[in-house]
Amino acid sequence: KLQFLYFIGTMHKPYACPEKMFQHLARETNLPTLDRMMFENNVMKKESKKKVKKLVRFLEDHKWFTVKVLHCIRQREVVLDKVCQYVCLFEVGSPPVEVQTKMLRLLYLLQKKTLSVVEGVVRWRRLLTRPFA
Repeated sequence: KLQFLYFIGTMHKPYACPEKMFQHLARETNLPTLDRMMFENNVMKKESKKKVKKLVRFLEDHKWFTVKVLHCIRQREVVLDKVCQYVCLFEVGSPPVEVQTKMLRLLYLLQKKTLSVVEGVVRWRRLLTRPFA
């Protein structure tokens, strides 16, 4: 949670120029070398500062969606851990109705969290320059 709050705080950190911001975001988001070189050679050298700022905004969005997807994955893992704990109760014998009810609720929650991960990854991939590579 602290990393997420740190990310929110640094998103709007002022930088001296868009080029430095691009380099910073490219490192933070692990932008593939091929994409980084393409942007540097085709966009940053030939285009105006306005287009470079647009590229920086794109990378900020990519970073934001990356953090959101990681957050969804973490939430799903927490629910999955709880499901595994309840599975142990089923192995011992026939659990009480409350445990069965809780297990059904957890399975439904796991389904919702899994769906949010899949939808998040789809949104995240749409922003990539080569989404199916």
